Amino acid sequence: MGDNRNGCQKNQLYTVQAWDTLFLIARRFGVTVQQIRDVNPQIINPNLIYIGQVICIPTVPFSWRN
Repeated sequence: MGDNRNGCQKNQLYTVQAWDTLFLIARRFGVTVQQIRDVNPQIINPNLIYIGQVICIPTVPFSWRN
Protein backbone atom coordinates (compact mmCIF):
# COMPACT_ATOMS: atom_id res chain seq x y z
CA MET A 1 0.00 0.00 0.00
CA GLY A 2 1.59 3.25 -1.12
CA ASP A 3 1.75 6.49 0.77
CA ASN A 4 1.74 9.66 -1.28
CA ARG A 5 2.25 12.33 1.39
CA ASN A 6 5.60 13.58 0.10
CA GLY A 7 4.71 13.79 -3.60
CA CYS A 8 1.49 15.74 -3.27
CA GLN A 9 2.60 19.34 -3.69
CA LYS A 10 -0.12 21.71 -4.93
CA ASN A 11 -2.71 18.98 -4.44
CA GLN A 12 -4.91 17.92 -1.56
CA LEU A 13 -4.39 14.82 0.57
CA TYR A 14 -7.37 12.57 1.27
CA THR A 15 -7.58 9.53 3.54
CA VAL A 16 -9.74 6.76 2.12
CA GLN A 17 -12.77 5.99 4.28
CA ALA A 18 -15.03 2.92 4.51
CA TRP A 19 -17.19 2.52 1.39
CA ASP A 20 -15.09 4.95 -0.67
CA THR A 21 -14.40 4.22 -4.32
CA LEU A 22 -12.27 6.27 -6.67
CA PHE A 23 -15.44 7.16 -8.56
CA LEU A 24 -17.16 8.52 -5.43
CA ILE A 25 -14.03 10.36 -4.30
CA ALA A 26 -13.63 11.90 -7.76
CA ARG A 27 -17.26 13.00 -7.81
CA ARG A 28 -16.95 14.49 -4.31
CA PHE A 29 -13.97 16.63 -5.35
CA GLY A 30 -15.12 17.48 -8.88
CA VAL A 31 -12.37 15.62 -10.71
CA THR A 32 -12.22 12.45 -12.80
CA VAL A 33 -10.99 9.02 -11.75
CA GLN A 34 -8.26 9.35 -14.37
CA GLN A 35 -7.08 12.65 -12.87
CA ILE A 36 -6.79 10.96 -9.47
CA ARG A 37 -4.92 8.03 -11.00
CA ASP A 38 -2.55 10.38 -12.83
CA VAL A 39 -1.30 11.88 -9.53
CA ASN A 40 -1.33 8.54 -7.67
CA PRO A 41 0.92 6.12 -9.57
CA GLN A 42 0.84 3.77 -6.57
CA ILE A 43 -2.78 2.90 -7.39
CA ILE A 44 -2.29 -0.01 -9.76
CA ASN A 45 -5.86 -1.29 -9.68
CA PRO A 46 -8.45 1.53 -9.47
CA ASN A 47 -10.95 -0.96 -8.04
CA LEU A 48 -8.70 -1.74 -5.09
CA ILE A 49 -8.10 1.05 -2.57
CA TYR A 50 -7.80 0.60 1.17
CA ILE A 51 -9.33 2.25 4.21
CA GLY A 52 -6.66 4.55 5.66
CA GLN A 53 -4.78 4.85 2.36
CA VAL A 54 -3.67 8.43 1.76
CA ILE A 55 -4.12 9.61 -1.81
CA CYS A 56 -3.62 12.87 -3.67
CA ILE A 57 -6.61 14.72 -5.02
CA PRO A 58 -5.60 16.98 -7.91
CA THR A 59 -6.66 20.57 -7.65
CA VAL A 60 -8.56 21.92 -10.60
CA PRO A 61 -8.67 25.61 -11.37
CA PHE A 62 -11.98 27.21 -10.55
CA SER A 63 -13.95 28.30 -13.59
CA TRP A 64 -17.22 30.14 -13.80
CA ARG A 65 -19.89 28.29 -15.68
CA ASN A 66 -22.36 30.27 -17.74
